[in-house]
Amino acid sequence: MIITSNFIFDESGAEVMLDGKLTDVRALAGPFATVRYCRNILLPFAHVKKKEKRKKKERKGENYTMLFLFLASLICLDASRVFKLHSFKSSHPSSQCSDGSPTGMYINQSSSGSASWIIFLEGGGWCYDEVTCKGRPSSLISSKGWPSVATYQGLLAPTSPELVDANAVFLRYCTNDAWVGSVESPFSDWKFSMLGRVYIDAVLQELVHSYGLGSTAGTKVMFSGCSAGARGAMFNSFFASQRLKTLISPPSNLLAFGSFFDSAWWMDVDPLSSNAVPFRTQVQDVYALTNAGAPGYLNPACMAAFPGADGWKCMMGEYAENYTQESVSVCV
Repeated sequence: MIITSNFIFDESGAEVMLDGKLTDVRALAGPFATVRYCRNILLPFAHVKKKEKRKKKERKGENYTMLFLFLASLICLDASRVFKLHSFKSSHPSSQCSDGSPTGMYINQSSSGSASWIIFLEGGGWCYDEVTCKGRPSSLISSKGWPSVATYQGLLAPTSPELVDANAVFLRYCTNDAWVGSVESPFSDWKFSMLGRVYIDAVLQELVHSYGLGSTAGTKVMFSGCSAGARGAMFNSFFASQRLKTLISPPSNLLAFGSFFDSAWWMDVDPLSSNAVPFRTQVQDVYALTNAGAPGYLNPACMAAFPGADGWKCMMGEYAENYTQESVSVCV
């Protein structure tokens, strides 16, 4: 057993914290006996927390509902889905990759009209100054070459009864900012956009207006990602949940919004190698480059806890996770 100030981990990968009690994942997963590596998703350790201050009974019921969706989606069978690219070139021209090419989303719509949605943000590191941004590979700064059709597995092709026909959306990463930026030219001498937040906003608008997200009561959304995508999901979870409430009519159609963060837990510690750039330095630089400290940009509860010069901490997993406000937050 591993115990930290925030988490209790079981090294077998079979237990999580739920309502303050250690709970066996296998019991919650019903007939499924194992939880194992599944392409984009790895669940060796997990922690489930409730965040909202609502009536205990209502909160507990919603927590268990979303937890079941998360756990069920992690059962790894050899399934895959075909996704079609929806380009934002015409509908959202301001949503751009770092080289100015249009963003877009890969979507696999439910064949049964399911009200469940999985939104997954791709990872791929980030850059934090002119040198590292100029060194980014072309595949991570541009949408040029994105295929019109792609096949994805893992969380995007769940086989559990609850999610087998959920709408699934995959966002390819090309903004190099862990999905937080809204700056067209952070560098004065060359064009390199960091527009991850703009990209996410375009996705939410398009899903609501063109694909019917939230058009029926009981809509459930899982906002997720891996690595830099997980950090993006963490930093944007408050924005996304609130933005959907303004886009969906009536807002009460959004029954539950939860997040799954795969490998987002950055710690504010010095690196072992003196040649490595500390995480805190990278975060501070990206925080400044992307203008993430602007009022109302990051989670307001976190920014209130870390005002002024400490605002960058709301882009560091160790600090930011404590202020996620979804009904359930699962951190890996």
